[in-house]
Amino acid sequence: MGIEPEATNLPHPLALDKLRRGDISALVYVGTKPSRIFQDIRPEENLHFLPLNGHLSTNYAATAITYEDYPDLVSKDAPVQTVELGTVLVAYNWPPNSERYQRVNHFVQTFFAHIKDIQAGRPKWRPFDITSSVSGWTRFSPATQWLKNAGLTPEEAKTTIARLDGRQREALFKAFAQREALFREFANYEKEHPQTIVAYGDH
Repeated sequence: MGIEPEATNLPHPLALDKLRRGDISALVYVGTKPSRIFQDIRPEENLHFLPLNGHLSTNYAATAITYEDYPDLVSKDAPVQTVELGTVLVAYNWPPNSERYQRVNHFVQTFFAHIKDIQAGRPKWRPFDITSSVSGWTRFSPATQWLKNAGLTPEEAKTTIARLDGRQREALFKAFAQREALFREFANYEKEHPQTIVAYGDH
């Protein structure tokens, strides 16, 4: 529509509160569905999902938000078109002899060994594929070795080696610091604005 948005970054509960008060026009949320953040929205609040459709890049796939996901916000006969994308577990490339490298290695060994148990008990984890790769990223070497020992073939054909230089690492750490500052701001906000729980009927 030719409208250039003015974007800002906020913790999602704070963003939803600002949306309710009219301080912002919309919020973008990436997460599993149904998400707890939207389950308390009542129909009389006049908030709704906006459809996302049209041409999609290769990083996204079409999906829909349905009545089963949010019965108070979506009609049975009118699902809302949106997009989905994968979730990636990323680790810093620590030196092989460092303590942090060993900790990541320990996590990989434990996580991979119990992935089937995790998938069995958590339906949202069932599509998770530990052999999948991300274009432009290199798999953690102990993870590659684990897959080899397990007789699994990683999907490495499309990956290329990507390394961060000092400037890129500094920018990445600054981004993490800014996000941490936002969470501290939200924590202070919650202290100053205690939530009110409304119960009605037999609930």
